[in-house]
Amino acid sequence: MGGLKYGPAPRGRGEPLLLGQRQGTPTVDGIGSQPMRDDTLEDLRIVHLSPGRVRLRSHRLRSMPALGTKIQERLAAIPGVERVELNALTGSVLLVYDRKRLASEGALARLGKVLDELFPTLDRASVFDWLKRTA
Repeated sequence: MGGLKYGPAPRGRGEPLLLGQRQGTPTVDGIGSQPMRDDTLEDLRIVHLSPGRVRLRSHRLRSMPALGTKIQERLAAIPGVERVELNALTGSVLLVYDRKRLASEGALARLGKVLDELFPTLDRASVFDWLKRTA
């Protein structure tokens, strides 16, 4: 059944599947990759998640502080998001949220728009499924 992957998964050619990444999407390792946009994090991966808390990581955040600020602002504006912490040194984003408020249809719609815009390779359906199950 669907859901988020909790570790590297073989993809047939030996490349790992980034956590929460859609299969068949470009990666930063150059295998089938396309030029990255400067306003997205296509190497984003979920490194930890528990109800009410998600940690994301992208190596690109280390060299793009303006994008990190944009991500903080966009995520913090979503109903149910209580705190967004950016660590430019490690390239991580910690998202702390109210489980019930973020699982509402309105909040999910706004979250989906932000995820699609900023994190194009993240498997939004898997993230939403997990959020609804843990609400």
